[in-house]
Amino acid sequence: MLSISLPINLAINELNKIPRMSTDKKTSQKSKNRSANQAAVALVCEAYPLAFDRNKVRPLKIGIQEDILADAKLPKGRVKRALASYVRAGHYLKSLQVGAERVDLAGQPAGLVTEQEAEHAKSLLKKMRQEREQRQQAEKEQQEQLRINDKLEQLLKKGG
Repeated sequence: MLSISLPINLAINELNKIPRMSTDKKTSQKSKNRSANQAAVALVCEAYPLAFDRNKVRPLKIGIQEDILADAKLPKGRVKRALASYVRAGHYLKSLQVGAERVDLAGQPAGLVTEQEAEHAKSLLKKMRQEREQRQQAEKEQQEQLRINDKLEQLLKKGG
């Protein structure tokens, strides 16, 4: 029995070295940032509904940030946060199709999306998809390691 439990103990020690998923400060900070970003986007959507519509996302005019800041309705920090969040979202990137009309704050046409801009958006979407798949695979592997660790601990407890 000792010869069997020794390798199990070694295996458990090795598995315990694998970092476990946690809801630490990093996760908490991401959640706070996400909430702040969503609030900033909501503020911009409310202030400029003809340009920012989450249900009908359209490409924005190049330089729209300067227009919003010149309007002076919203604080600079909130504007920057909102725009960064809005234009990095998948729905916005999907709207950047060759020839699609860009809109200004009044919802009026303000240029067209170029082929280069559309290709850039397409590559960002591909990168986002790959990162999401990698995260999901890492989570799946981590869950499998946790499952194995739990099984080994149960075997050790059962074996005595």
